[in-house]
Amino acid sequence: MRYGHGLPLTERLAELDDEYDVLEFGDRTADQVDAEVTAEARRLAAHPIIPAQPTDASS
Repeated sequence: MRYGHGLPLTERLAELDDEYDVLEFGDRTADQVDAEVTAEARRLAAHPIIPAQPTDASS
């Protein structure tokens, strides 16, 4: 599976994961980040599946 920073489809989840690390320094709660993670996961689940490698339809 490919995910993390630098991959457009999952970049937001990577950013949200980083937010858990700095909760004590910010003004957001874990519940707020949890809600955004859930919303982003739902958005990704509704996203069409994209092959990791290009395919050649002519073969």
